[in-house]
Amino acid sequence: MTYFKKIKFSGGTDPNARVDPLVELPGGTFKVTLRVKGALRAKALATLLVSTKTFGNIKVHVKVRTSEGTFVNPITGSLSPQQIAALYCIVFHTNP
Repeated sequence: MTYFKKIKFSGGTDPNARVDPLVELPGGTFKVTLRVKGALRAKALATLLVSTKTFGNIKVHVKVRTSEGTFVNPITGSLSPQQIAALYCIVFHTNP
């Protein structure tokens, strides 16, 4: 699945992020879980990712967890371009 590969390989070799294997759920639905070290980074990543992506009749749900296993919710509300740029810096600053 191309979307899964985009998620998996966008992290490069970042030692602070891991993508779990793709899980197929009933009804043409799939789940991708990312595990991220650091609550701030996990929150930033959850905010930047599209949590549900639909391809025809296939849905992919993306979830972010901290390395301790806690699910993280995205930041809600409007963000300025500067705030979005700051989130990208938080997420990718250790990605070589």
